[in-house]
Amino acid sequence: MQPPSSEGKRAKLPHQSGFFNGLRRRGRLQYLKLLRSQGAPQQIARGFAIGTWVEFIVFPTLGVAFILLWPLNWLLRGNLAASLVAFMLWKMVIWIFIWPNIQLGHWLLGSHQILEKTTKAQMKGWDAKIAFLKEQGIAFFVGSALTGLIAAILSYFLVLVALKAYHDRRERRRHAMLEKRREQPVHK
Repeated sequence: MQPPSSEGKRAKLPHQSGFFNGLRRRGRLQYLKLLRSQGAPQQIARGFAIGTWVEFIVFPTLGVAFILLWPLNWLLRGNLAASLVAFMLWKMVIWIFIWPNIQLGHWLLGSHQILEKTTKAQMKGWDAKIAFLKEQGIAFFVGSALTGLIAAILSYFLVLVALKAYHDRRERRRHAMLEKRREQPVHK
């Protein structure tokens, strides 16, 4: 290990740098924001589930998600901040689900068309390209809606359990601190 340089910057250790360390740190920050959100645990978990589902169904449309998050949270009494946290967390990994969602959508729609390699001859002209994108877009939406619903339900219960455990632990620490203060003699 090298000593600190004269500029005051420390040399980074191997475990302190890299792409995955940055993802871990961002994920931890979002997790702490979620735990410290104001509101009942059920409301925060509901907001997180809404953000999860919306991220799944609107991946290719990008900006539409923010337009959907507010009214859905208002209607379902969710927490908008928790929805935004879920939306940002899922942004990091949603790309993994693109191909399976298209395949699931084709299966659910009954087309049973496993995507084959499309040749340039099949994609001649804008009409063919638009038809291809429409077909794949519908399959993606249908597959994503189901996958997103499952992910939203799972995330609701996981966040609810995590929030309740966090609140219980915080309450126990607060009571322990109050008991400790009561036992200390008062100085006059």
